[in-house]
Amino acid sequence: MLARRGFAYSSNGLDDDLPYWDPNPLHPPLLIVPYALDSNDMKFFHPNGFVRAREMVEYIGDALATLQAEAARGWPRLLNIGFHMRICGRPGRFPAFTGILDLLAARRDRTYLARRIDIATAFRAAVPPPRVAATGP
Repeated sequence: MLARRGFAYSSNGLDDDLPYWDPNPLHPPLLIVPYALDSNDMKFFHPNGFVRAREMVEYIGDALATLQAEAARGWPRLLNIGFHMRICGRPGRFPAFTGILDLLAARRDRTYLARRIDIATAFRAAVPPPRVAATGP
């Protein structure tokens, strides 16, 4: 189902970890599926970011362990992992990609792996969009 201006969701939000409905009451609801920069290979370009591939793998492993412990307590959790061919596709960084795939495979029985559109579809089914108040005369 498409929302505002034909988009199923937006990933421009960096302000949360979980999906939410844009609270703008003047427009039809737009689903926000936030994006994350801390679990993203773009940190290889940040001065205080990842230097070695194993640093990203360790960071994602720590994030998964924390989020899975919180999920075991019944809290909804989502971890965005961002990869870009121009970044993680480089030979010295590619082990970050394969290492994270190995981490995810080891947790496959406790982890739902999904594309962003799948997350948007599942969220939309669980949390219907808010009604927009009618405007005009």
